[in-house]
Amino acid sequence: MEDCYLRRIGLSGAPEDWGPEPAESAGERLAALVAAHQAMVPFENLALHAAEPASVDPVVTLAKIVTRRRGGICYELNSALGWLLQRLGWRVAWHAGRVRGADEEYGLPLGHLALIVSAPVVSAPTSSTLAGERWLVDAGFGGDAICGPVERLVTGLDGPEAEAVVRDPDGVPVRYLLETRCRPLSDFAGMAWWHSTSPVARFTGSLVCTVTREGQRITLAGRRLKITCAGPAGGERQLVSERWIEEEAELLGIYRETFGIELDAEPVQRQSVANGSPR
Repeated sequence: MEDCYLRRIGLSGAPEDWGPEPAESAGERLAALVAAHQAMVPFENLALHAAEPASVDPVVTLAKIVTRRRGGICYELNSALGWLLQRLGWRVAWHAGRVRGADEEYGLPLGHLALIVSAPVVSAPTSSTLAGERWLVDAGFGGDAICGPVERLVTGLDGPEAEAVVRDPDGVPVRYLLETRCRPLSDFAGMAWWHSTSPVARFTGSLVCTVTREGQRITLAGRRLKITCAGPAGGERQLVSERWIEEEAELLGIYRETFGIELDAEPVQRQSVANGSPR
C-alpha cells in the first residue's frame, strides 16, 4: 500500500527512499512528501454532503484517498499521511489543535488534527513533548501545507497547550494551539463525526475543494473558482483570478482535471447556512 500511496501523490522511487535516513536530508524529504500530498490530494468536504462522515480509521481513509482518489478534511488527510509516514519509518505523534478564527478566538478542543514527526531514536520517550528535532506536519489545514522543524513553544497559558513556532520557509502562519501531549488517533473520532454531521459545523454549511500546486492555491467553493498565491513574508494570500462557473459540464470538468475527482453530478450542499463555528 505504501507504493500505491506514493504513486497517488506523484512520487517515484521505493518506500525506503522516503524514510528518515540519511538524517542530513531527512527534513528535505519530509517537506517534499508533504508538498506532494498537498498538490495531489485535495482538501475537500464533498463526501460530507453525500452523508459520508469523516473518519480517522486508516483503513477507511486509505480506501478513500488512495483507492478512490479522493481528498478529505484534516482528520482524514493527516490520519492517512501519518499512516504513510509511519510505514516509511518515521515516528508520528498525533496532536489536537484549537484553530484561531478571524475573531482571534480559539475554537473547539480536538477541532484539528496535526502531526509531530521525528526520526526513530534509541530509547524513545513514550510520549511526545515537542522537544528536539521534530517537525510539525500538517497536510490538512484548509489549503496550506505546513512542514517545519519545531523550534520552541510560545505560550502565556497555564495549561497543556502551546503555540509551536516552526521554521517555515514559506512563512505560513500556524494559527492554532497544539496540545503538548500526544493522543491516540481514536480520540479524534468524535470530533471528526461532529464536523461531518452537525448543522452548526463549518463544513456542513459549505462546499470546498482546494489544492496548492506550484505556488498557487486553486479553490472551488460551490461554483466559484478562485486562484491565489502566497503573499509577501507570510502575509495574506493574493488573488490571481476568480470567476463563477456557469455550466455544470465545465464544473465537473474542473473537478476531474484540476482535482482528480470523477463525479456524475454537481455536489449538492446539505444545508444552506452554517454559523461559521471554528473547526
